[in-house]
Amino acid sequence: MTEVVRPVGVLRTRVEIRTYPREDEAFERLVLDQLRRFDRVRHAAAIPGRLDVLLQAAYPRARSRYQDPLASSTGTPLLYVFRDGSLINEDELSDAASSSSEAASATGSMAGAAAFSSSREANSVA
Repeated sequence: MTEVVRPVGVLRTRVEIRTYPREDEAFERLVLDQLRRFDRVRHAAAIPGRLDVLLQAAYPRARSRYQDPLASSTGTPLLYVFRDGSLINEDELSDAASSSSEAASATGSMAGAAAFSSSREANSVA
Protein backbone atom coordinates (compact mmCIF):
# COMPACT_ATOMS: atom_id res chain seq x y z
CA MET A 1 0.00 0.00 0.00
CA THR A 2 1.17 3.52 -0.70
CA GLU A 3 0.83 6.19 1.95
CA VAL A 4 1.86 9.83 1.89
CA VAL A 5 3.14 11.19 5.21
CA ARG A 6 4.74 14.39 6.39
CA PRO A 7 7.39 13.53 8.99
CA VAL A 8 7.67 16.16 11.70
CA GLY A 9 10.74 18.35 11.47
CA VAL A 10 11.53 17.86 7.78
CA LEU A 11 9.98 21.18 6.88
CA ARG A 12 6.74 19.33 6.30
CA THR A 13 8.17 17.56 3.27
CA ARG A 14 5.77 15.10 1.72
CA VAL A 15 7.19 11.60 1.47
CA GLU A 16 5.40 8.74 -0.25
CA ILE A 17 5.86 5.42 1.56
CA ARG A 18 5.62 1.91 0.09
CA THR A 19 6.04 -1.05 2.39
CA TYR A 20 6.90 -4.59 1.31
CA PRO A 21 5.49 -7.16 1.57
CA ARG A 22 2.35 -5.22 0.77
CA GLU A 23 0.05 -7.64 2.56
CA ASP A 24 1.76 -7.18 5.96
CA GLU A 25 -0.50 -4.54 7.49
CA ALA A 26 1.14 -4.74 10.94
CA PHE A 27 4.51 -3.84 9.41
CA GLU A 28 2.96 -0.96 7.48
CA ARG A 29 1.29 0.41 10.63
CA LEU A 30 4.57 0.23 12.55
CA VAL A 31 6.44 2.05 9.76
CA LEU A 32 3.84 4.82 9.59
CA ASP A 33 3.71 5.17 13.38
CA GLN A 34 7.50 5.51 13.56
CA LEU A 35 7.59 8.07 10.74
CA ARG A 36 4.89 10.20 12.37
CA ARG A 37 6.94 10.30 15.57
CA PHE A 38 10.08 11.68 13.90
CA ASP A 39 11.23 15.02 15.16
CA ARG A 40 14.33 17.12 14.67
CA VAL A 41 15.12 15.53 11.32
CA ARG A 42 16.89 18.29 9.42
CA HIS A 43 17.17 16.52 6.09
CA ALA A 44 14.89 14.00 4.42
CA ALA A 45 18.02 12.01 3.51
CA ALA A 46 18.35 11.05 7.20
CA ILE A 47 14.95 9.33 7.30
CA PRO A 48 15.94 5.87 5.95
CA GLY A 49 18.81 5.43 8.42
CA ARG A 50 16.76 6.54 11.42
CA LEU A 51 13.79 4.45 10.36
CA ASP A 52 15.98 1.34 9.99
CA VAL A 53 17.25 1.79 13.55
CA LEU A 54 13.73 2.19 14.93
CA LEU A 55 12.47 -0.91 13.12
CA GLN A 56 15.39 -3.15 14.19
CA ALA A 57 13.76 -4.29 17.46
CA ALA A 58 10.72 -5.78 15.75
CA TYR A 59 12.18 -6.48 12.28
CA PRO A 60 15.97 -6.99 12.37
CA ARG A 61 16.24 -7.34 8.58
CA ALA A 62 14.12 -4.27 7.75
CA ARG A 63 15.71 -1.77 5.37
CA SER A 64 14.51 1.40 3.72
CA ARG A 65 15.76 3.42 0.79
CA TYR A 66 14.58 6.20 -1.46
CA GLN A 67 13.63 5.67 -5.07
CA ASP A 68 16.16 7.19 -7.46
CA PRO A 69 14.87 10.71 -8.23
CA LEU A 70 15.35 10.08 -11.96
CA ALA A 71 12.71 7.33 -11.75
CA SER A 72 10.11 9.62 -10.18
CA SER A 73 7.20 10.75 -12.29
CA THR A 74 5.67 12.97 -9.60
CA GLY A 75 8.63 14.68 -7.98
CA THR A 76 7.49 13.47 -4.53
CA PRO A 77 10.20 11.49 -2.72
CA LEU A 78 9.28 7.79 -2.58
CA LEU A 79 10.60 5.73 0.32
CA TYR A 80 10.59 1.96 -0.04
CA VAL A 81 10.57 0.04 3.25
CA PHE A 82 11.39 -3.67 3.03
CA ARG A 83 10.53 -5.90 6.00
CA ASP A 84 12.95 -8.61 4.85
CA GLY A 85 15.74 -6.34 3.62
CA SER A 86 14.76 -6.34 -0.06
CA LEU A 87 11.85 -6.97 -2.37
CA ILE A 88 12.86 -10.64 -2.69
CA ASN A 89 14.04 -12.18 0.56
CA GLU A 90 17.17 -14.34 0.65
CA ASP A 91 15.25 -17.61 1.07
CA GLU A 92 13.26 -16.99 -2.11
CA LEU A 93 16.43 -15.91 -3.91
CA SER A 94 18.35 -19.06 -2.91
CA ASP A 95 15.35 -21.25 -3.86
CA ALA A 96 15.18 -19.56 -7.27
CA ALA A 97 18.95 -19.95 -7.76
CA SER A 98 18.88 -23.66 -6.93
CA SER A 99 15.85 -24.19 -9.20
CA SER A 100 17.53 -22.41 -12.10
CA SER A 101 20.79 -24.33 -11.64
CA GLU A 102 18.84 -27.61 -11.57
CA ALA A 103 17.01 -26.55 -14.74
CA ALA A 104 20.28 -25.52 -16.39
CA SER A 105 21.82 -28.85 -15.43
CA ALA A 106 18.85 -30.76 -16.86
CA THR A 107 18.89 -28.64 -20.02
CA GLY A 108 22.62 -29.21 -20.41
CA SER A 109 22.15 -32.97 -20.02
CA MET A 110 19.39 -32.99 -22.64
CA ALA A 111 21.46 -30.86 -25.01
CA GLY A 112 24.42 -33.19 -24.55
CA ALA A 113 22.24 -36.24 -25.20
CA ALA A 114 20.80 -34.60 -28.33
CA ALA A 115 24.28 -33.75 -29.61
CA PHE A 116 25.47 -37.31 -28.94
CA SER A 117 22.41 -38.72 -30.68
CA SER A 118 22.94 -36.43 -33.69
CA SER A 119 26.60 -37.42 -34.01
CA ARG A 120 25.71 -41.14 -33.83
CA GLU A 121 23.09 -40.68 -36.58
CA ALA A 122 25.58 -38.79 -38.74
CA ASN A 123 28.19 -41.57 -38.29
CA SER A 124 25.68 -44.32 -39.11
CA VAL A 125 24.55 -42.56 -42.35
CA ALA A 126 28.12 -42.11 -43.55
